[in-house]
Amino acid sequence: MILIVELKAHRLDYADVAQLNMYIEYYRKYYMQPDDNPPVGLLLCTEYGQEMVEYLTPFTAPQLFVARYELQLPSKEKIRKFLMQENGNTKR
Repeated sequence: MILIVELKAHRLDYADVAQLNMYIEYYRKYYMQPDDNPPVGLLLCTEYGQEMVEYLTPFTAPQLFVARYELQLPSKEKIRKFLMQENGNTKR
């Protein structure tokens, strides 16, 4: 399997999705062998609107995923709170 990653330092827009979709299709056409798994695309951006992602999904490869990343690591306190919530424990 091949993973194609795009890193964007701005809010998601349609051009970013179209570009990554083009890369996936290009790989599929020119490099993929008959017994290969389909390529997977991962688009990382600083922010995105959930509605935009939902509306773009029908027009993109099913193996294209969008995720958000942060430019700086969160504080220790923010990480601790997140982990406590994920574990179902809100006590200190």
